[in-house]
Amino acid sequence: MKFDTYTKTVLTIIALCLVWLCVRDVNFTPTAQAKAAAEWRELVGYRLQWNQGRNIGKVMLQPRGGAEFSVHVGSLNELGGWAALLNQRPLYQNTQGWIYTGPEPVGN
Repeated sequence: MKFDTYTKTVLTIIALCLVWLCVRDVNFTPTAQAKAAAEWRELVGYRLQWNQGRNIGKVMLQPRGGAEFSVHVGSLNELGGWAALLNQRPLYQNTQGWIYTGPEPVGN
């Protein structure tokens, strides 16, 4: 009878592991979805600033219909990367802060 108890225990553990593998990635709570409409703003202007004495810089971005905002940079290489990105037209920014290049905004 010990063999029967051992077998049942092992099979139960295997069954529990299989159930866990099936349900571990299931999300039981709904996730929030952002609306695709009106979340894109076209970036229409920019200014690059660099302070040689302090080795810091800023990228000032101007979205269409919005207030200008800045992004701080810590190296000339980073400022050069921004310059290369901003050279692409048109540019769009979504509400999460991502900046995209291309002819029109795409989905999330």
